[in-house]
Amino acid sequence: MKFRVSRKTFRDTAAIVRPPQRLRISEWAEESAWIPPEGNSEPGKFRLSRMPHEAAMLDDPLDMGVRETFWQMASQFSGKTLCLTFICEFVIAVLKESLIMSRDTRERALEWMRDQFLPTASATECMDGLLKEPRKRDSNSTALSRHFPGGVFKLIGAKSRGAFRGTRAGNVFQDEVDAYETTKEGDPCALIDRACKTFPNARKIKCSTPTLAGFSRINSGFESGDKQYYFLPCPVCGGYQWLKTEQMKFSFSAEEIARFEQPGFHPNGFEWTIGNFPHQDTGKAIYVCEHCKHGWTDQDRLRAYWSGHPDNPPVCVNGVELRAEWRATAPFKGIRSRHLNGMYASIGLEKGMRTYLQMFAEQFLAAKRGGRETLMAWTNMFKNEPFEDEAQKIDWQAIKARAEEYEMPVEALWVAFAMDIQEDRVEILFVAWGFEQEAWVLEHRVIYGDFDMPDMQARVWEYLDGKTFEHQILGPLKWKAGAVDSGHQTKVKAVYQFCAKHRLQNVWSVKGFDNALGAVFERKTERTYGGLRFNFNVDYLKTMLFGRLANAEPGARYIHFRTVFDEKFYAQLCSEKRVPIKQPKGGYIFRWVKHTSSTRNEILDLMVYAFGVFEVCREEERIARTWKEVQQKIREANPAEAAPGREVDLRQPAEKKIPGIAAPAQPGQAPRPMRRRVRVNSPFARRW
Repeated sequence: MKFRVSRKTFRDTAAIVRPPQRLRISEWAEESAWIPPEGNSEPGKFRLSRMPHEAAMLDDPLDMGVRETFWQMASQFSGKTLCLTFICEFVIAVLKESLIMSRDTRERALEWMRDQFLPTASATECMDGLLKEPRKRDSNSTALSRHFPGGVFKLIGAKSRGAFRGTRAGNVFQDEVDAYETTKEGDPCALIDRACKTFPNARKIKCSTPTLAGFSRINSGFESGDKQYYFLPCPVCGGYQWLKTEQMKFSFSAEEIARFEQPGFHPNGFEWTIGNFPHQDTGKAIYVCEHCKHGWTDQDRLRAYWSGHPDNPPVCVNGVELRAEWRATAPFKGIRSRHLNGMYASIGLEKGMRTYLQMFAEQFLAAKRGGRETLMAWTNMFKNEPFEDEAQKIDWQAIKARAEEYEMPVEALWVAFAMDIQEDRVEILFVAWGFEQEAWVLEHRVIYGDFDMPDMQARVWEYLDGKTFEHQILGPLKWKAGAVDSGHQTKVKAVYQFCAKHRLQNVWSVKGFDNALGAVFERKTERTYGGLRFNFNVDYLKTMLFGRLANAEPGARYIHFRTVFDEKFYAQLCSEKRVPIKQPKGGYIFRWVKHTSSTRNEILDLMVYAFGVFEVCREEERIARTWKEVQQKIREANPAEAAPGREVDLRQPAEKKIPGIAAPAQPGQAPRPMRRRVRVNSPFARRW
């Protein structure tokens, strides 16, 4: 009796029983892998000579001595997602084994399958026809589960409850593990790893960019492994080193800047010093060797990086050929870990940038100017290190040591005050702001008395109403707005009455709340006594304030202090620290707490409320225009001298005006009254 077997059945059966090819994944990728045009700047045949560091990453799963692999990689520069895609294709097309791929959410997993894996598989010839389409009969495939001869490729979201239960596979790959949220069942990484418990030669890869120090899964995994970095040879001395952002130089002394004008100049011929110098030029950015202190151009960096592939020319030093290579910096104990930051980038040069080093320097300066959030993103995504708040390390002695002698600086253009109510006294702090949110603490005043008493409130207002600061150009400057803390339990009524009485002068009652994800402030209307009340997000404001206190370079977002303030002032300013607090449902949140229960923190509260007032008003555009006028007047008065400060960029958009806040009165002009805002459906609307 004869049996007829279709060609498709014969091909599928042969694919299962055929022994796997003895190939490294890197060799298979150079021979068979293709990069699709969707979402890639350089589509076409995959070439390891373009990014040679990926060869060792691709071969990690087939290393029999490796139990687990961790890739701590910079975002968009390291090619970790592309490597994971090629490894999945190799497991499907060559090894014919089941595999599991996880992302932080189901939606992200579906997005990776649709936008990354399927276009790459379609561009690769050997993957043609292997994955069964979900819509075909008897395919058993879904959008997140694709069957193929020999196994199944399953994608899961780490946040999906029970998605990994009952799933078994010898290959488990987890992407962006630092974005995984702990569930009621425990750590998702450990739960997903259980899918390969019964496989003696299981292959496990975890990769991600890091997040916060102390909470980064990928950084903890990297520290537990052999900690491999990609070392490059110096074209001058031949010394090997992995690239660091700290060795990038774009500020020069007068002597160093003169070297660029010499005929036949090349940074290799000089020794350079890393530091802050007056001449800053990112267009001249170089990389300084940590061994011989000589400079590299961007072409030197690229040649040293590309030397890691045998098809590219090596780096020759004294007749010796040197090539880039991965090197372990810790003993190997069965865990392979790799680290690669954005300094190795060789694709994606931005418009207007002459070199990658110039682009790196511009990105760093932009992140530094942007504050904590942008600096955190740069540290995680480019520098590839877990972010640690400098605010947690601030010492009040260091702040006091940089105090200055000044009364009212010419750069200070906008003044606000904050007032804290205590049982027997009132503390008032005046702060001024200038261009790019540079701030000066002008005065701290304590007025003793019971704020419930009308005569005490009259004395406080007499002091505030007559308080001005003499500006060299603009004349007497009066404060524009102020905040009065209403948190004291026994003084709430007095505070509301005081603020309602002086609401036309923009005196507001304020109260703090903690919400790491909430708005900076909430505007409320005090119906009983009238006036405005603002609830300030003290968690956000303290984080911003401590981040600016950590800034040691005068200029944008720097805070100046006067020498008249004593040690108690600075001790109260730095009286709190940011600590992680474990949540009942898993995970951690950060909260600001005092160092001890008896520590005084009035100055810190005053600074927070003063910066909260500035956030409400958002006077950057007005300050920038005023500063331009001040510079012009200084030039007219002293034409031979350059105007102090920095140049002003007025292209930033205008800020929205907060409804209900009266415009500050001009000198000699009565304040403009606020319009009464009444709801149409309220009983007051019918009565009035």
